[in-house]
Amino acid sequence: MKKEEKNQEEKKNVFIAILLVIIIVLLIVLILLCLKTKIGENTNSSNPTQNQTQNQEIQENNTNTNEDKPTTNYISKEKALDIALQNANLSRETVYDISVEFDFKYGKTVYEVDFDNHQYEYEYYIDATTGDILHSFKDRD
Repeated sequence: MKKEEKNQEEKKNVFIAILLVIIIVLLIVLILLCLKTKIGENTNSSNPTQNQTQNQEIQENNTNTNEDKPTTNYISKEKALDIALQNANLSRETVYDISVEFDFKYGKTVYEVDFDNHQYEYEYYIDATTGDILHSFKDRD
């Protein structure tokens, strides 16, 4: 009888170990997917011509039909970027990997503004209505 109980206990332990391995593998895959997404967002180089192209894209996005934001009294993507750059005490010529996206955070419509210079990565949430900085983050590059 005890031998049968030991066999059942061993089977239970093996089953738990297999489940743990599966969970760990799934977590690793999830982390890798998140990293791949983050790396894919930051693949732009620091080439000055690309900075100009990015700035032109931001301007073009503002003059398009504004599919990415509702029509109301929001500041422009350009203005949001200018606010973030002014706060960081940087100019457009000194930053790269510029990203300005319309989003909803903190219960408000915001622009998520991200950019790098060769020392730091910057992230801002700018209130799309008032232009107030709701969040800023600076991290070593």
